[in-house]
Amino acid sequence: MKYIKSFVFLTLALLLLPIAAFAQSVTPTEVSVMQPVMIEEAKIDGATIHPYEWNTLNIERGNEFELKLYLNALADVKNLEIDASFSGYEYDKVSAHIGSFDVEEGVTYVKKMKIALPEDMDLDEYTLRVVISDRNNYEQIYNYNLKINAPRHELKLKDVILSPNNNIMAGAGLVAKVRLENAGQKDEKDIKITVGLPELSVQASEYMDKIKSGDEKDSEELFLRIPKCAEPGEYVVAIEALYNKGHDKVAGFTKVTVLENEKCKKAEEKEQKIQIIIPQEPEKKETTTEAQPAETTHNTTKSLRTILEVALIVLVALLIIVGFAIGFSRWRQEE
Repeated sequence: MKYIKSFVFLTLALLLLPIAAFAQSVTPTEVSVMQPVMIEEAKIDGATIHPYEWNTLNIERGNEFELKLYLNALADVKNLEIDASFSGYEYDKVSAHIGSFDVEEGVTYVKKMKIALPEDMDLDEYTLRVVISDRNNYEQIYNYNLKINAPRHELKLKDVILSPNNNIMAGAGLVAKVRLENAGQKDEKDIKITVGLPELSVQASEYMDKIKSGDEKDSEELFLRIPKCAEPGEYVVAIEALYNKGHDKVAGFTKVTVLENEKCKKAEEKEQKIQIIIPQEPEKKETTTEAQPAETTHNTTKSLRTILEVALIVLVALLIIVGFAIGFSRWRQEE
């Protein structure tokens, strides 16, 4: 009896194996013959993908791709919906949805949807699950196996920490620390980080040795000196990281408020006071007026000297005339 039962179970198992194999070999197209709608073709950014098999297409995380579905209506159906999603992402659901629409038998419909992949998705193989359903009990599922990949080289600027915070006195020092994430496939070496305030012509740089793929790392502190008499106001702080031997870069910016330096303010006020005193110099004309008598005396002396010189010349002339007269008189007497 025991052997008979074993033989019966063995026979049933052998009979069920072909049925199971047939069920696994049935393609979604063959199943959909009994369904009112089927997906004839699916494409991702123009590349055709096939359900229930591994596709050679790699999709880079951090990007958005277009899923295009070609639907063949085998019957009239109302209130259809399409959901496309990736399962296995830790923080949120990666999906897209097309709302209610109707189809008519014999018509092919093209439906498009955009799906954005998060930047921190694990680099792994995923299943894109496409579900077509109506408001009642109709549901059809297509599974597309894809590989999520990443660019070979990609750094992300995650954060910038400024000290003292975002308000700083002119003339003081500003300390910046930059956090980078390596979201690429390759480890990155010799990363040059530069932080600066372009409007004030101030910047500082330093090198980061290495960031492994998938890791985050903080830079050393970068010190910048704000000019003592910088105009108070809001300034842009530019951050840049050069990597992949200088062929790639990631950049960002934040803002800092520069406060007025009191010492610089007092110096400016003192300079303004000096400028106010300078226009009062014309008052010195009074001194010039008081000096006029000396100038008059000088002119008088000069005139007197001129008179004396004229008198001397006249006197010499008279002496000469007198000399000629005496000489002429003696010459008459001798004759």
